[in-house]
Amino acid sequence: MPRSTTTLACSTLAVLAALAVLLAGALVSEAQVSSTPSPRRPAIIALVDVTRLMEGLTEFSDRNREFTAKGEGYQRALQELAEKIRQGQNELQNTIDPRDVKRRLDKIREVEEDRVLLEARQEGYKRLVELEQGDFINSLYTKVIAAVDALAQREGIDLILADDRDVRTRPNAPIAENRRRIEARSVLFSTPALDLTDRLVTIMNNDYAAGRQSP
Repeated sequence: MPRSTTTLACSTLAVLAALAVLLAGALVSEAQVSSTPSPRRPAIIALVDVTRLMEGLTEFSDRNREFTAKGEGYQRALQELAEKIRQGQNELQNTIDPRDVKRRLDKIREVEEDRVLLEARQEGYKRLVELEQGDFINSLYTKVIAAVDALAQREGIDLILADDRDVRTRPNAPIAENRRRIEARSVLFSTPALDLTDRLVTIMNNDYAAGRQSP
C-alpha cells in the first residue's frame, strides 16, 4: 500500500476514535444529568386563624341568634316555674290556715315537686344547649376544614397551619401554665401575607349565602 494511503487511513481512524471518545463522554454526561433529580420548588405555606374565621361567618352569627332566642325561651319557662314556687310559698305563709292540715300538706308537696322540677329543668336545659352548640361547632368546623382543603388544592398550597400566634405567656402566672402556653404554640413568626383567614371568610360566606338562596 502506498505511504500516502496508509497515512490517510491512520488519520481517519484517529478521527473516528476521537469522535467515539467525545460521543461516549457526551452520553455519560447526559446520563449523569438525567439521573440527577430536579430541585423541588419551595413549599408554599399559609396560616388560618380558625377562631377568627368561624366567628366571622354569617352562619355562625345566624345560629348564635337562634341559640340566644332558644335560651331566652328556656329562661322564661324557668322563671314561670320559679314564680309558681314563690306563690306557693306565699300561700303557705299568708293564705292557708295553719289549722287546715290537709290543704297545707298538699301545697307543701306541690311546692317541693315544683322545686325538684325546676332544678331538673335547669340542668336539662343547660345540657341541651351545650349539646346543640357542640353539634353546631362540629358541623361548622367540618365545613372550615373542607374550605381550607379546597383552597389549598386549588392554589397548590402545601401546608396550612392554624395561626396560634395569639398564644402568649403571662406575667405572674404559675410556671406550669406558662409551660403549657409555650408548648401549645407552634407558629412563632409569620408575615401577614401568609394569612388566608379573610379570604376564607369571604369564600364561606358567599357559599352560605348561595345555599340559603337556593330552593
